[in-house]
Amino acid sequence: MTPMVNSQAGKKLLASVPGEVLFASLDAVNKILSAAEVAEIQVLSATTIATSRIVTDRFGENAGEITEDMLATTGQCTNTAWNLIKIRKAINPASYVSTGILRNAGKERI
Repeated sequence: MTPMVNSQAGKKLLASVPGEVLFASLDAVNKILSAAEVAEIQVLSATTIATSRIVTDRFGENAGEITEDMLATTGQCTNTAWNLIKIRKAINPASYVSTGILRNAGKERI
């Protein structure tokens, strides 16, 4: 499957919208998603610290350290998986877009 930009539907979509508008829209969506990703990382970090502090107070220093290490490892695995998904999406974006969107992109505007 070819990337959406190189497909016939993608070419029709790009021809129907001024390029500046399309790229500005995509840039805005990218900034929003990046901000959401940063917020997610901050929330997970704060949750890890709070959880390890609670476990330390209740079960001792060793249990708190183990909890912190376990949550940090889980976070790193999640970030790695998320980055792999983003890389795959960047390489072949058409595989993540539903076929209905691609079919409707080539239809004439009213």
